[in-house]
Amino acid sequence: MTFSLVVSSRTFIDSHRILAFTWIVTADQLIEEFKTLPSSERVRVAEKTVRELPAEDRKSIERLLRRLQHPDVPEDFWRGVEDHEDDRTVDMETALHETPPSRK
Repeated sequence: MTFSLVVSSRTFIDSHRILAFTWIVTADQLIEEFKTLPSSERVRVAEKTVRELPAEDRKSIERLLRRLQHPDVPEDFWRGVEDHEDDRTVDMETALHETPPSRK
């Protein structure tokens, strides 16, 4: 399936006629153009794109990126960080003295 995106649309009006120009770019063309950008520009485009995503999509991408940036960090560490971020933690006293709730 090919997706198209209207990148720019311009209308020019002179005294007797209207000329309209629309440029359509496919996702494949955008990706190829992205590959030609210098590294610093690719980073800017990627960061801006990720920031525009809904929060839940952005969270999963950010988690993937930090794993890729730090491949030497064990996976169970990242799970602990994510448990904390998602507020799936309890204080030490509760953990030591109360029965944990069953998992759903």
